[in-house]
Amino acid sequence: MFSTKLSARDGSEVLIREPKTSDDRALMALINGISAEHMSGILVNRRITLKEEKAWLGDHLKEIKKRRTVLLVAEAEGALVGICTVQRQAFKMSHRAIFGIALAKKWRGKGIGEELSRKALELSGERMKGLEMIELNHFDYNKRASRLYRKLGFIVIGRTSKAIKEGPRYFDEHYMRLEL
Repeated sequence: MFSTKLSARDGSEVLIREPKTSDDRALMALINGISAEHMSGILVNRRITLKEEKAWLGDHLKEIKKRRTVLLVAEAEGALVGICTVQRQAFKMSHRAIFGIALAKKWRGKGIGEELSRKALELSGERMKGLEMIELNHFDYNKRASRLYRKLGFIVIGRTSKAIKEGPRYFDEHYMRLEL
């Protein structure tokens, strides 16, 4: 089981590790906290129930064992503060994977998201033999995320206008790819 420690830019100690079944409540709290933010950058727009989180986590833990998913969490001050996934596609798209990351607002801008991403990408390359590219999508209002993805080596490969609606406003969705 993967685990490593890092010091955030503010000196906070952060543990990056693979999740456990018992992380279900903490993951639910993390996602519900992020989804409650205005223009959170994630697709979830309602509270997730514990039953939903248990099912999601259970499915992902099975995929980790099959080496089709890498899922890492960041833990600080006794709480989960971030999550990063790389999920391999199936069948004729199995040379591709989908990347996602979410970080609690208090912990952004401290280098945690970058390190969490780097570790997830590194593990993906090691565990998912034959993986050729990792793709992601993000919303154009999320400039901080866009800068991080570019720093990690992702390039823009497309855009869908008016892809999401936050309140009365529409925003474009950008598609990015990292060639391995």
